Formats: sequence, C-alpha cells, structure tokens
Amino acid sequence: MLFPEEKEISRTWKIVVEGVIQNRLGHIAKVATGPTDDIEGRGRALICVYTKDFSDEGDVRRVLEELVELGLCPREGNGIYYKCDAFTYLGINSNNSYGLKASIYSSRDVLEGRK
Repeated sequence: MLFPEEKEISRTWKIVVEGVIQNRLGHIAKVATGPTDDIEGRGRALICVYTKDFSDEGDVRRVLEELVELGLCPREGNGIYYKCDAFTYLGINSNNSYGLKASIYSSRDVLEGRK
C-alpha cells in the first residue's frame, strides 16, 4: 500500500502502471483518491500493488525490491505495509477489537529478512 501526497499522486501512479505493464511489479494495481483529509485541504490517495498470492513471500519480496528500485519505498526508515484484501473485507484495521495486526508484512521486516 502506497499513500502518496496529493502532489505526487499522478507521478506515483504513472510509475506503478509502467511497472505493472513491464511485469516488474505485481499483476495488477489500483488507485483510489478521497476527499481532503486535513485542515489544509490536501487530498489523499491509496495506491495498491497486488501480488498473485499474498503468502508467496518470495514474490512479495521481489515486488518490494522493485518498489525500492523505482523510488516508491524507502529501504530504511518508515516503510510500507502489505495488507491482503481479506483483512479489508473483514474490517481488520489498525484499531480492530481483536488486537490483530492490520497488515501481513512490513517493508522493513521483509528487507531485513525478518519475514
């Protein structure tokens, strides 16, 4: 999941689309934009890059490495997270009543070999 700033949405989406077409990323991607979400009136967006099988850790790592190479994910510092759609459909978010993690992978863990 990528959350580009409003001014970066078009540029980021273009990079993702080209990466999917070139078979560098997952097999499909989507972008969703929303209304302004802060007092300064900035818009928000979510770009999802899907892999064929969320349990295929090798493919998740491959796609993540490509996102790093494309400049869409930092190798160090704050990372990005991988969440399967089932979690979304079940309403499992960061504040769920079950105390479950909302994501399956974090880029930091994958890049550091912890997952």
